[in-house]
Amino acid sequence: MPTSTPMDIPRPSPDEELRQWAQAFADLHHVLDLIVKDAAYFVPGEAVDELIKAWDEAKESAEDLVQTFKQGTTPGTDYSPIPPDELEKNQLILSVGDAKKSIMRRFKDRVLACLKSLPRTPEIIRRAALWRSRSEKLVGT
Repeated sequence: MPTSTPMDIPRPSPDEELRQWAQAFADLHHVLDLIVKDAAYFVPGEAVDELIKAWDEAKESAEDLVQTFKQGTTPGTDYSPIPPDELEKNQLILSVGDAKKSIMRRFKDRVLACLKSLPRTPEIIRRAALWRSRSEKLVGT
C-alpha cells in the first residue's frame, strides 16, 4: 500500500502571526461587545448589570490588546513588534497557538450563528439548547 506524506507548509512569518492574533482578538472583542449588548439573552438576569459594568471597564484594555498586536505589523508605527520568543513563551504560536486561534474562531462563529437565529422562537431556543448541551459534552464542561 503506497504511503503519503503531508506537504510541508512553512509557518507564518512573525508579522503574519501578529496579524492573525490581532484579527483573533478583534473578533473576540466584537463578539464580547455583541454578547454584552444582548446580555439578557446570554446571562441570568441578576448578572446582566455586572456583565455590562465589567465590559465597560475592560473594553478599552481589550482594544489596546488588539492595537498591540496590530501595530507590530504596521509599517511606520512607532512601535517595536512583540518578539517571537514572547509569542512562544505565551503559547501563541505553533500548534498550541493554532489551537487557541481555532477555538476563538469557532466561538465567534457560534455566537454569531446564535445571534442570527432571530426571531428567537421556542423551536430555535430548543435547538440552541440541544446544540449547547452536545457541545458541552464534547469539551467536558
